[in-house]
This record gives sequence, C-alpha cells and structure tokens, in this order.
Amino acid sequence: MDGRLRSRSSSIIIAPAVLRTLQLPSELLICAGCARAFYLTRLQLNFDAIHQRTSMTPEELLADLRARIVGHTVRRRRLATNSLLVYIDADPGDETGITLWFEPTWHLRDETRVLTGSRQAQHDPDADAPDAGFEAAAAAVDALVGREVVSLSVTAATGDLTLNFDGGLTLCTFVSDPTADELWHIRDNATKRRLVRSAQSFAITSPDV
Repeated sequence: MDGRLRSRSSSIIIAPAVLRTLQLPSELLICAGCARAFYLTRLQLNFDAIHQRTSMTPEELLADLRARIVGHTVRRRRLATNSLLVYIDADPGDETGITLWFEPTWHLRDETRVLTGSRQAQHDPDADAPDAGFEAAAAAVDALVGREVVSLSVTAATGDLTLNFDGGLTLCTFVSDPTADELWHIRDNATKRRLVRSAQSFAITSPDV
C-alpha cells in the first residue's frame, strides 16, 4: 500500500496525517462510513479536551498548577532587578516545567527570621556599594535551589502567594500597593499560559499576551 487508507466499499482515501490523528495503523481496511463515524467521534473528543483546558477558571488552573508544583524541586532561581523568578523542574528558557514570578514586595524567611526581600535586592545608587544589597539578596535566595515545595497557598483577601519549602523556608508576597497590576504570576512553560494575580483580580493570560 502507499500509506493511505482506502475503503473497500468506496473510493474515499484517508491521508496518513489523519491516520496519525486517529492513531490507526495504515494497513487497516475499514468501510468509509465506519471511518467517518470514528473520525468525527475522535475529533469531538479532542475538541472537548481542548475546550476543557482553555475554559478553566483561574481557581481551577491554580489547583492544576499546585499539583505540578507541590512535591517538586526548585531547579533554578533568578533575580531580575528586585523581582524573583523560581523555576520548578525547569531551567530558564525551557519549554517544560513551571516558572513562578514574584513581583515586589516579597520576602524569604526561615523559622526564626527574614533572610532577604525585594527591598534589599533593589539597586541603591546613593549607597557606597550600590549593588551590595542585590548581591546579598542573590546569595540568600540561593538557599531555594534544590528545595522541595511542601505547600502553596493564596490568601483570598489580599492575593498574596506563599510557598513553603522543606527545611523550614517560606517565600511569600505581601501587598504594599493595592492598585498594583500584578503581585505574582505562575507560567506553564509548555503552554505559555500565565496565571496572574493582583490584589484586585485573578486572571489567565493567553500565550500571545
């Protein structure tokens, strides 16, 4: 055969690309009516699955992302000025895993004290060493790498995000400006969708936004 599926009862031809979509072997000979019914059923199932994923509410997407974050490990961290990026099962630029982006204001603490925060990470042009705070903050957030996420929660009244890690570390945001556009977001690196939270709203942004 030439790789196409030809019905014995009609001249209909199903191309290899369609066969791959249906996950049928190219050697299988079936009637045109059966092929059409099976194809339409499979097409509807695929459409329903895509619709379900894209019609999630922010709360449903948060639950889905939480399941992919809790119990997983921080592979990398990065300070972008005084915003903090945390990579779960991913490196920067990967199209897998999860990226959490903490906008100011945030802090990292252990069970007894605050270790660093976004204010310390801020460049201070008036200081004798303008980047000393940034360098100290960068050293402190290195403690996140290799840690397992124990829990993830969002405070309903404020939208603040809290991550607890093994070893007693806690990373959290806290609102300092209720009109700010964004407190944090979580990015699915595969789909490029982002779950974005401010003090006032909770939204999902599409890949092209």
